[in-house]
Amino acid sequence: MATFTESIGRSTLKHFDYVGGLSIQLWASIRALGSVLPVTGNRYRWKASIGQMLLIGVEAVPMVGLMAVCAGFILAMQAASELRQYGAMRYVIDLVAVGFTRELGRFSRPSPSAVGRDPHSPQKSEP
Repeated sequence: MATFTESIGRSTLKHFDYVGGLSIQLWASIRALGSVLPVTGNRYRWKASIGQMLLIGVEAVPMVGLMAVCAGFILAMQAASELRQYGAMRYVIDLVAVGFTRELGRFSRPSPSAVGRDPHSPQKSEP
């Protein structure tokens, strides 16, 4: 009976440790917001903030487009092989369009942003 009680206790302590770590991390993030945000903290960080927005947003557009094209090809090939059995090949394009706009569109944007370049690396020089 002691092993069952010990396993429940260990599991409970493990979960409390996890939740405690999350709350400590959340509190540290909230405390640091005042010094990081360009609105409330250092008001001279607007140039760096706008540069970071451009780096994450605008410069990721070619990579997002390439990922969308590749994923569209894969989806079309797999759908065509299945729809060919039923004689419904004309619905492949509709399937890819609806699949991307409804289901896959929300997943195609965060991936290149997370893989983006290091913000501390030297930027391109202007000619």
